[in-house]
Amino acid sequence: LEKYLGKNIAPCVVCGNNNFDIHSELEYLKGRQCKECGMISINPYFTKEGIELLYSTYLSNRLADKKTLQQREIMYDIDRDWILRHITRGSVLDIGSSAGYFLSRFNANNFKRMGVERSDECRIEAMNKFNIPIIVGDFTKIEFDEAFDLITMRGVIEHFVDPVSVIERISEIISKGGLLYITATPNGAAFAFDVYRGKWNLFSPDHVHHFSLQHLDNIMSRYSFKLIDYSYQYEETP
Repeated sequence: LEKYLGKNIAPCVVCGNNNFDIHSELEYLKGRQCKECGMISINPYFTKEGIELLYSTYLSNRLADKKTLQQREIMYDIDRDWILRHITRGSVLDIGSSAGYFLSRFNANNFKRMGVERSDECRIEAMNKFNIPIIVGDFTKIEFDEAFDLITMRGVIEHFVDPVSVIERISEIISKGGLLYITATPNGAAFAFDVYRGKWNLFSPDHVHHFSLQHLDNIMSRYSFKLIDYSYQYEETP
């Protein structure tokens, strides 16, 4: 993928600053830390062609790892149960839904379920296995016929090159008083990241951005989102 690496260093995705220190390195990838707000991103990142190649076998590779798949199913239930503390019925949209595995943990009698993915492979698998509709395409350009009571991003916001546009689009399609749930994203403020840097197992080619809670809150507040709860529950997971 090295030949698909972009040439230009992008401004900080959180504050727009252009001054960085090198925080982490993995082969030809560089994690740059903004001198203004501390945000860490792989910068420059891959071109559109490189991203398409990176994700061309993403689902197949995930399905091949049976042990991790079983562990992830337990994590799905932990996340769902945490969400159910705040909302127990309505319409739910899962962005970066893969083949609907997380959505399938929500009771179809209580939730109208829908997903968004970039892969037709995911759409077919979700319909065949769970009867869950998945829309394939660029989330920021998809037109929806309804507003959603719950929107989830599970292990996905760090994959978007332009996550701010994603949050802006979410603000346009979420119901008044609706809930946005973000989980399974690398914590840029993690002690482990500060120690291991480029050897941290979450510093990888598919993770563009490494948000802290404060970085996410900064972006969310621009679009009238208010933090109501959070948890670092990964010690409870496999």
